[in-house]
Amino acid sequence: MSALESWLRGVLQAVERLGRQPVLDLEGSGTPSVSRKLAADGFPGILPLWTGRRHAVGLMVTPESDFTTWQGIIIQDGQGLTISSDARTLLPQFLVQRILSNSPQGASALGELWGEIEADALRLHTVLGGRDETLEVVAAVARDPTARDTFRYVSGKEAMFEAAHSALNRKVDRSEAFAHYADWLDACVAHVWATPDNLLLFGPWQRRVLCWTHRLKTSGKVTTPRTMPAMLSIIEANAGIDSGVPSEPSWSVHAAESSAAAALVATALDLSESIEGSDPVSAGLITALITEEEAYRGLAHAEAAVVFDERGESYRAWGALQSSIWWAARNLGTTPPAMLEALRFLVTRHGWGDVIWAIERGIQAIP
Repeated sequence: MSALESWLRGVLQAVERLGRQPVLDLEGSGTPSVSRKLAADGFPGILPLWTGRRHAVGLMVTPESDFTTWQGIIIQDGQGLTISSDARTLLPQFLVQRILSNSPQGASALGELWGEIEADALRLHTVLGGRDETLEVVAAVARDPTARDTFRYVSGKEAMFEAAHSALNRKVDRSEAFAHYADWLDACVAHVWATPDNLLLFGPWQRRVLCWTHRLKTSGKVTTPRTMPAMLSIIEANAGIDSGVPSEPSWSVHAAESSAAAALVATALDLSESIEGSDPVSAGLITALITEEEAYRGLAHAEAAVVFDERGESYRAWGALQSSIWWAARNLGTTPPAMLEALRFLVTRHGWGDVIWAIERGIQAIP
């Protein structure tokens, strides 16, 4: 049994104990059947850890990196959103964003119930690699009526609402990458529009920052970094993740608040202005999106993945296949088996051990 398989088994056991409380909206766990559903729905690169009434929460499978560094993702209504830097902060971030944020009844129920579920919540948080204090700061807010009231959105008190989220999230995630993200987002919330200079500083949050920056550009608030690779990454890889961020920046953001497909087509249109002289493969992606628009089925991405892999750009091939599968599932109703087989071939060819195991959970038994 691999370290990932053993770790996931421990996570699922802890989820099963904690999921008995309806207020947490943890109705299921990351079983192979959930992986298969996600793969069929366009997200084979997500390793699910638990599910809820309308969502699934898991980690973004990332080649050539340790699973402990995979970022936390929530999938809802066919779109995904980064919610944590990695598994260590996944549970507290989930509680903040799904229960505390602008959900007075849920926050109150969590505070009243905490004494009963604390041991099970800490058990799951520990298995995920988290430190006790990063969960305890969230529980402290839930138990304090005055503190949790600042997480309720009230017109005219937006600054207090955003500041409460910023302060708590910074206590939960003290990583350097998240600090860069938090500083950038706080500035945008305060209408101090900032174009990030170095996206690498944002770590697992760089795609959300880039997607959000482009959304802000369309409203004339910031200037998107004009480097072709940065802009292309929005439409090239992981199309279903972070693409549908809302037009207004906020700490209280949920998956599928706006159309990821529409945002990706808009990005392609923006890129088409400088398509002349660009890489033919990249130009093909741009052309396919602006031609087929939201009815695009991912074929150009599937073809691009083959070229990228032949060039020795295996990571780009992986990202392009994720986009291909998301677009196909969105517009065909399910993921074509041929695309999943292409994904299986890629990860097997490169011997990405943990990735192979995670992907097989989703691909197996899909007709």
